[in-house]
Amino acid sequence: MTYQARPVAPFKVDFLRLGYSGTMVNNPIMELSGSLNNTRATLSNDQITLYSGSHWRIEFSNQLIRNASGVRDFLFKAQVYSVTDSQVLGTEGELSVVPQSSPADDGYLTRGRCTACALVLNSDISTSKVIRLQIEGLASRLTALTSSDWTRVQYGIVKIMELPA
Repeated sequence: MTYQARPVAPFKVDFLRLGYSGTMVNNPIMELSGSLNNTRATLSNDQITLYSGSHWRIEFSNQLIRNASGVRDFLFKAQVYSVTDSQVLGTEGELSVVPQSSPADDGYLTRGRCTACALVLNSDISTSKVIRLQIEGLASRLTALTSSDWTRVQYGIVKIMELPA
């Protein structure tokens, strides 16, 4: 008996790792690492370029953030943002917040839909579309995670799927 391999699904997928370092700014743009070996998307300066000829599904998930001391009752959102169109794409994801210290601190944990997701159709791309992944939030309400925090923080993941047009 002979077996022949054939594609199970007609799409390609790449994964990137998310992080953030440095001074916190308003609506911080996530830092991306990894390589795009399976799709035609390209990565440059923490921005992903999607090309026409395919549909694209982008998922940005599981990035934990830290609220600034004394900040309560604010919703922080993960966003897939189109630099080309100057707008948020798809659905936003509610992020988990890491409290500043013990549970008695002002910080609290919240969990909701933590995946931002966008479907970019081929018809929405003239030649290419540049996107970035960001957190909606003011610098005064966010604090960058320090190296001592990484033992309790999940790294974020970006899934880039190239679907046939």
